[in-house]
Amino acid sequence: MVFLYYITVKDILELDIAKDWKVIAGDGGLSKTVSWFYICQDDEITPWVQGRELMILYGSGVKRDTANLVRIVDICAEHQISAILVLIGHYFVELPNEMLDEADRLDVPIITMPASIPIGTVTKAVAYMLLSERHYLRRGSEALRDIIYGYDEDERSHFNAIERAGYKLRQRSFVAVMRTHDRALSEMKDTQHILTDVCNVLNTPIAYIQKNRIVALTGTDDMNSVRPIMDAGERLVALVAEKYGLKNMYFALGSQINPKNTIKSSYRDAVNTVRAIDAYPVNKRCRNYAELPAIIKMLFRTDDRDFVRSCYEQELGEIISYDQKHNTELLLTLERFFEENCNASHTADKLYIHRNTMNNRMRLIFDILGHDCSDPEKRFAAENAIYCYKYLNMQEEQK
Repeated sequence: MVFLYYITVKDILELDIAKDWKVIAGDGGLSKTVSWFYICQDDEITPWVQGRELMILYGSGVKRDTANLVRIVDICAEHQISAILVLIGHYFVELPNEMLDEADRLDVPIITMPASIPIGTVTKAVAYMLLSERHYLRRGSEALRDIIYGYDEDERSHFNAIERAGYKLRQRSFVAVMRTHDRALSEMKDTQHILTDVCNVLNTPIAYIQKNRIVALTGTDDMNSVRPIMDAGERLVALVAEKYGLKNMYFALGSQINPKNTIKSSYRDAVNTVRAIDAYPVNKRCRNYAELPAIIKMLFRTDDRDFVRSCYEQELGEIISYDQKHNTELLLTLERFFEENCNASHTADKLYIHRNTMNNRMRLIFDILGHDCSDPEKRFAAENAIYCYKYLNMQEEQK
């Protein structure tokens, strides 16, 4: 499980000790997160960094020619160093323009600090900020996890931890879940950057990664619409696809949290919404639980699989048997037919088949069903049977 380190370069610049520091290049990278610091005294950087460090460039053993300083900026960008803090006064008096231009190009912040400030004082202040904030942020996200998995029943203490981490329950709060089929998110080296992007876009400090799933607490003060959250979800899906190559990411918003509907219930509904995206594709990667068809919500609360099977077999058993026997796609055709509001021409276009082929298929489907789905009650029964069939197949695949 991965939790967020949410301190950024910009946050560190707000420390009292940083009042005389100056950002002289790379200000496009001030939102980068910082996990720790590294004091660089020579040109050998790569063996000692893991990424997201604030690198303090002391300079005693560093070659100060222009080419080497530009190389250091390149190394910092390659190894995801969050910023370079340069002591000005002893070994460095000024930095070459070529170095600053490279930092601007790569969004590597370069910050100058008077050499009169003791390095020990700087590292102590930065360490204290990182450790204290990390504690509260981790505890807040752990509290969300503990509520979801029911590790204990004291929800009030969990809420206190969440609030100490900086999250105030909004007028309308929800659990959001993002899931990918591409890979295990928790094994990626970019987990902290992904979590930072999630928290920035959803405007929350409470999020964690578990396996291939991101869980976050989010909300809105808009009492009439969750559109702002769904828009943020769509931006996130596009962002992680472009930035991290996660092309198959889904975003699902759970049910609203209130006295009768707990955080745990909102999480359950968000997870079921992700499953619904899998089972009932409607060309949407972002869905809201509240907008799911009632039949889908009912199915997710049903444990009697034999009953669900009997429901779809009653309506579609002969269609399914015909497909299996003749290797046809009558059930898929009927599903698309309903999605296109019973418009045969649009359905043919959706399936990339000729109109005559479509008409022949529909005649065969209607013959097997014994009706042409023009009766609202019979169409309703057939559509719900498709939901039941896909739900049960999804459950079998997830065993």
